Amino acid sequence: MLLLRYLLIVSVLLGGLDGAAQHLPRMLGKPTARPMEATQRLGQTATTRPGKAVYYSWNAAQAAWTQPLLDRLTYTPQGQLAERITSDSASATAFQRVSFTYDSQGNLLEQLIQTGNGLPWINQFRYLSSYDTQNQLIEELSQTWTNNAWQTTDGYRYQNTYAGSVLTQQIVQLFDAGAFVNDTRFEYLLTNGQWAEATAQRWTGTAWANEERILDLTWYNWANRQPAGFRVQAWQNAGQWTDFQRHTISYGHTGTTVQLLEEALPTGSWQNFARYTEPKDTWGNDLGYRQEDWLNGGWVLTNELRAQLFYNAQNQLIRRIEQLYSPITAQFANRLLVTYGNFQTITAVAASKSTVQLRLYPVPVTNALHVEISRLPTQQVVPLEIRTATGQVVQRLTGQPQQGVLRLTLPVQRLAPGLYSLHVLTRQGAVIQRFVRE
Repeated sequence: MLLLRYLLIVSVLLGGLDGAAQHLPRMLGKPTARPMEATQRLGQTATTRPGKAVYYSWNAAQAAWTQPLLDRLTYTPQGQLAERITSDSASATAFQRVSFTYDSQGNLLEQLIQTGNGLPWINQFRYLSSYDTQNQLIEELSQTWTNNAWQTTDGYRYQNTYAGSVLTQQIVQLFDAGAFVNDTRFEYLLTNGQWAEATAQRWTGTAWANEERILDLTWYNWANRQPAGFRVQAWQNAGQWTDFQRHTISYGHTGTTVQLLEEALPTGSWQNFARYTEPKDTWGNDLGYRQEDWLNGGWVLTNELRAQLFYNAQNQLIRRIEQLYSPITAQFANRLLVTYGNFQTITAVAASKSTVQLRLYPVPVTNALHVEISRLPTQQVVPLEIRTATGQVVQRLTGQPQQGVLRLTLPVQRLAPGLYSLHVLTRQGAVIQRFVRE
């Protein structure tokens, strides 16, 4: 339990690290969920995305790449993955579709997984996310399609408290037997507007009890939530804090990260424990990961995924080969081959400048939901809809923007507690943001 809480505490602190965040306390990161595909940046205004990707598995007995699966990919005007349809590469027969929906800030709202061949697609699972005005998660739900309706199977709720725009407390609740119950509380101490300490507590059923805390927190880049180092302490039954681990993180100019973990010894000194490296190439694409453990006074490789990336003359990623290290044989073995094609260029940044902005507060809401919509195109009225988590429209209304801005206060006290979404129907398309009615 101690290690689990420790991992949770470090990953909230770290929004700036991607894969490396799994080794850092959840306290240190901003939880995000975004689908990623092979991408190549072309500067500040354009990026390329592959229209297809073919995945091959390595068959050791045949010493060949086999069982190819084809993904056909489409994107939003902002360059975010909108749909992935997976087919058998040989027959081109589709068997799965994954659809993604985002809010006006680019946050992932829904990931819908369907099976079949499109005649029709059959709902299987979906994952829903909701955010507050600071773009922090406030709810995550996992649902399955059962008896022609969505049933929630797992979920989290986050109750966030801020000093200005900086998080000072977060209470995490788990979905259990149809209700959300307290699980973990993170508290942050600020110095000069930045996190200097963080404490994790768990809910005992009657009160919050200390578990871990982070001290000596320094930052490589505060805006990106990239810490340079910190010390972790564990709460002992004797009622005192004791040193547990110490972290030092370095960052390369391409995005490569190296994280050194040291463990506290009974003598009060520190000893190397583990080292994690996550390399990036010059384009910022990941090259796998490497884990080394400190044994008998030296570093020993225990786990590594090595990726080789190949680019065409236009510097587009066209092939990725992954190999996995085995500590038993001390050798690398082929694992995965991915080829990319049908590239398209998307002017993502330029498109986002004209995107309609939607802000809802307070979230969660009890009685009155305040709505502010900006960057609206010129039009007479703006239709709005409030829908349930299953898509049923429970309220329709219209608003008249003034100089591209629309402000409304919606009474929601008659809505049953639960998850809802506000749909703003503009000429640029629908803008969607979820909220929780308590």
